[in-house]
Amino acid sequence: FLDAATCTTILTGITIATGSFKNSNLSPSTMQIASDLMARGADREKIMQNLYRTRSIATLKLWGQALTHLVSDPKIGLVSSSLTREDFSRSGGTPDDVRGIIDELLSNSPEAKVSLLLYEIEGDEKKIGGIIASEKNYDVLHLVKPFQPEGTKHLAYFFIYGKTLGESEEIVIKNISEALPAKN
Repeated sequence: FLDAATCTTILTGITIATGSFKNSNLSPSTMQIASDLMARGADREKIMQNLYRTRSIATLKLWGQALTHLVSDPKIGLVSSSLTREDFSRSGGTPDDVRGIIDELLSNSPEAKVSLLLYEIEGDEKKIGGIIASEKNYDVLHLVKPFQPEGTKHLAYFFIYGKTLGESEEIVIKNISEALPAKN
């Protein structure tokens, strides 16, 4: 027998893994399990409050900065953005906030096959952080393989050394463009 707290914990994992039931990995059996967990007392409202309604003003401002720099390439299904040190400074956000940005870009850009976010690292003039994600059947580790990514085939992190943000954008986007098939 599972108590309400355990059911809430399991439903939290399912909610995260499915991007709030929006990802392509969602199946009817996943929905049935979620339904059963809620029937057993899982607190969906508590999950939503803790996962999605707890963003700081600084985080929201940083997301705004990322949206300001948003670029879409519909030919290959790439949505990308970048953040400068000044964007972090202006917003009060931190590099820890970038995961939330990539999740939002991917889940709210229906034309996106792949989402990319590049950002300048504080205190290091020639170090750029990158995060790439895909809900579709694209292996993001392959798309950014030259940059020695770490993560999974759907979400990966990487760094570029010795390049500016602009140079890094050019190199990474060119690499992704060559690896992704053009949309018909």
